Amino acid sequence: MNEPVSLKDFMPLIRELFAEGKTVTLTASGNSMRPLLHHGRDSVILAPCEAPQKLKKRDVPLYERADGRFVLHRIVKVKNGQFSMCGDRQTELETGILPQSVAAVAVGFVRNGKKISCKSPLYRLYAFLWCAVRPLRPSLFKLKAALNKVFKKGGVKAS
Repeated sequence: MNEPVSLKDFMPLIRELFAEGKTVTLTASGNSMRPLLHHGRDSVILAPCEAPQKLKKRDVPLYERADGRFVLHRIVKVKNGQFSMCGDRQTELETGILPQSVAAVAVGFVRNGKKISCKSPLYRLYAFLWCAVRPLRPSLFKLKAALNKVFKKGGVKAS
């Protein structure tokens, strides 16, 4: 039986590929970046982050937490040289992320087999709007769950 391998185990190889000028595409694992990335279906295209201190709101870095786990979340605030991050499916901020924790930055995504650049106007609009509605996310998630329940049960019928 295969055991999962930690991204930390692959970071030396990923850094080697970055040194050769290559990007790295990784399959999304987990649901914290939904609705943008779906677990096991979508991918993120990563590039080296030459100047992590220059990252800005709405960028999506891959960073290492104090416990050694790597996480891909969106920057929602930059203050005093530190980042506040939040997954697109989350509501709580993770604060105090230092630039030296950043291992890479997303330059694109593969969603449903279609490549999307982080420079794309539609993607940039999504990132802007999704950050803007962050305080409303709990209500949006509840509304979506309620609608899913109604439609799954066949609760809406034509008369």
